[in-house]
Amino acid sequence: MSERGMVALDESASITLDASGGGIARIGPGRAGTRWRVTAAAVLSPGNPSPIPRVYLYKGEPAPGSHITSSYNGNQNSTDLDMPLHAGQYLSAQWIGGLAGARYTLSVFGERSG
Repeated sequence: MSERGMVALDESASITLDASGGGIARIGPGRAGTRWRVTAAAVLSPGNPSPIPRVYLYKGEPAPGSHITSSYNGNQNSTDLDMPLHAGQYLSAQWIGGLAGARYTLSVFGERSG
């Protein structure tokens, strides 16, 4: 059930992996006064690129203290969350060891206000 003033959240950010097969996509509420309640995150690439990269999900910048979850299959994976994000905060997905030039997407779902 939605909180008062909340609407569905369905946002995504994409990244093209660099020459080393790595990249970071970031997503979060951008406007002051905006709040997100992220209940799920998913990663995806078109097709089935090889090699399959690892992916790490962080609250904020990639760092050990901000790590949320990770997967050795950085394609077509999802995870349940219960994470509030306010303007200026964001989630980062870091792909490592993938196919250079492949495009990956981080999607978040839940509720937003503002």
